[in-house]
Amino acid sequence: MLKLSEEIVLMALDENGSFAPMTEGSLEIAVAGALLIELSFMGRLDSDSVNMRVSDRSDTGSLALNKALELIPSEQNLTIKKALAAVAQEGEEFVHLALESLTVKGVLRKVDEKFLWVLSERRYPVFDNRPAMEVRERIRRIISDESEIPTPHDIVIVALADCCQLLTTVFQPEELQKFRERINAVSHMDFIAREVCREAQEVRQAILKAIELPNY
Repeated sequence: MLKLSEEIVLMALDENGSFAPMTEGSLEIAVAGALLIELSFMGRLDSDSVNMRVSDRSDTGSLALNKALELIPSEQNLTIKKALAAVAQEGEEFVHLALESLTVKGVLRKVDEKFLWVLSERRYPVFDNRPAMEVRERIRRIISDESEIPTPHDIVIVALADCCQLLTTVFQPEELQKFRERINAVSHMDFIAREVCREAQEVRQAILKAIELPNY
């Protein structure tokens, strides 16, 4: 089974290795949130609806999760938002680590494109599309059928995919509108994911506000 962060990054890619359009920074925040939640599932973090603390900093067996643990401050009354910000500051690197891990697992392949013998771009086209199809089919089933009981893993995937606008890779616009109530209900089942989504929304609003500012 792929890690949460890997599934989010995989959903963001098309078959040619290009990222879906989304608000700048939202993927990095979602991936950081996925790492926090994965650590919580592993029992490395204790948290309530507001605060979080590291309970175990031993080796997780994952480079990305180990690095995320290192970035989380050891302090009293550490809020989820502050822990998220600490991990998200290295969000670009965590996206890269997820891409590399998916390549090692045979899901993606790495392509270095050159122009005049100079490396100009690195892409990660899909090599095995079955994992991406499985994630999207799982989300579609959970959202379209209210009798389906989502697992904690799936709750997080739905919430994070929604907050970084990746459900557009699963549903048509009219379907997103039709299933909005169900999407919201599933997304709010995990309080860490809720905090991640609030942070992503704040980033989105800040960017929109900056775009609207007049130039003098």
